[in-house]
Amino acid sequence: MHYVYFLKSKKYDEIYTGSTNDLRRRLFEHNNGAEISTKRYKPWRLIYYEAYQSEKDAREREKKLKNHGNAIREVKKRAQWSLKNGAGFTLLFSVLIMSIALAITLGFSGFVIRELIVSGLGRESQKALFASDSGMECAIYWDVKYNSFATSTVSNIRCAGSDYAVGGISGVSNFTLNFANGTCAEVLVDKVSAYPDTLIESRGRSPCSSGSPNRVERAFQVRY
Repeated sequence: MHYVYFLKSKKYDEIYTGSTNDLRRRLFEHNNGAEISTKRYKPWRLIYYEAYQSEKDAREREKKLKNHGNAIREVKKRAQWSLKNGAGFTLLFSVLIMSIALAITLGFSGFVIRELIVSGLGRESQKALFASDSGMECAIYWDVKYNSFATSTVSNIRCAGSDYAVGGISGVSNFTLNFANGTCAEVLVDKVSAYPDTLIESRGRSPCSSGSPNRVERAFQVRY
């Protein structure tokens, strides 16, 4: 997958737009001063991102966002709560009607038209969102109620009919929920990098198969 992302400086009123094939690595690079243009405004936090199968689509979207004020305003509107507070969540959810409206406004029709002819895009987007939400609810439930992701010991949790060993000294837990409708959610619970906060990220995919040209990814990220 390829991503177009928005970062907001934690110290300054600065927003940065970029694209990458690895969000975690790219955020780490920004916060460690590897990028000259963003070094002076670190640390950064991720407030919004979009996922694309094609690198070309991601690059074109990044270019549109950087060159068109209307596009920037639209994204800021979508991510308004993440812009207002550091503990919010990033919701990647493109409604089909909004995509059409945005295409008319910006002339960004190539990607949208191509996506519109893919059967069931709207359905797959909704299923991916539900998968992401289910993964997030599972992680929060076991963390808040049972402290299952504690760094002191390994615990077993059960979600979507399967058991997972989580927690332990590393402080980072990864597990994937597979659902009967062919979707899945890749869940990350991080007790280390955001300490004393907990960072949870849930990426829903529909269909789950990486080989599908119609795969859609939607994600939630929450920090508390």
